Amino acid sequence: MTRIISSSLTISRLVERMPEKPYCSNDLSSGLIVRPKDQALKHKYIQHNPPTQVQAIVIDIDHDYSFQAAEEGNVQLPSLMVTNPDNGHGHAIYLLSNMVTVSAAARMKPQRWLAGLERAYTRRLGGDIGYTGLISRNPLLHPILDSSRIYEMSELDAPLDFEDKAPYRESNLEHGTGRNCTMFDLVRVWAYKKVLLYVSETEFFNDVLKKCREVNGCFNHPLSDSEPRATAKSITKWTWRNRFNFGHEKNRGVLMLDMCEEMGTKQKQREGALYTAKIKRETSSTKIQAAYELLKSSGKKATQANVAEVTKLSLRTVKNHWKEIKKR
Repeated sequence: MTRIISSSLTISRLVERMPEKPYCSNDLSSGLIVRPKDQALKHKYIQHNPPTQVQAIVIDIDHDYSFQAAEEGNVQLPSLMVTNPDNGHGHAIYLLSNMVTVSAAARMKPQRWLAGLERAYTRRLGGDIGYTGLISRNPLLHPILDSSRIYEMSELDAPLDFEDKAPYRESNLEHGTGRNCTMFDLVRVWAYKKVLLYVSETEFFNDVLKKCREVNGCFNHPLSDSEPRATAKSITKWTWRNRFNFGHEKNRGVLMLDMCEEMGTKQKQREGALYTAKIKRETSSTKIQAAYELLKSSGKKATQANVAEVTKLSLRTVKNHWKEIKKR
């Protein structure tokens, strides 16, 4: 890589896709301010990604000769390497050809992929895990190295393996997009198990939001409160709409029949079938009970036909379980 002037195509792309009113600062100890882009670009530090999108993966490298980190880590060269001339520290900026939307309403698959890349390049470059990723050194005002590369995520992924991208063992260490994905995954699993305990979507949302805030508070650098609220809204909406599809999950081998050497194959199959029938029966009862309570609380008639319609179970199944539910 060689030093270039500020009119490079790479910098132009970075500046073009910055927020219209980014955070910026000349002295980080004095905090951040919001300015129109033309004014913010005169500051030493500037917000590089829009609020709900990622156009650049930025790695904060707090060691000497940061410009050599990519070669030593055997990964792709940064699109831009913005350095501190006093100590050699810097920000490795990887520009993405297509921005990734980061929000609870957007597709999670690209967000998880992006989070994996952020973890991997932080590990390979020896980057700072505690870096929040909000602002970086302004390439217009600092010495830079430019590879003139803008990457597809698949190109950045090419030199990596699973261990590079794996989530941190301690979830509080997650940073960047990893925080969004971790919060979403932890809370949605909790919500799937709890949703049938609620008769009001509003009550369910309040507890999901509480759980999201609880998880967010465990991060070393929590997200702004708008992120837990958006995640809670997304989880609540989908889970509530599909709540009667949740029951006992299939748990293959739960009886550990393969460990019973004295039990013949037919006996194992018979025991397994009886257990499966028991679970299915319990699941149907749970769905019917929840549907009955929901109809009653909403002022509707809790008839067998209405319960069957809500649960998507057959009328015969509802009739078979009707004596088991607790009516009020």
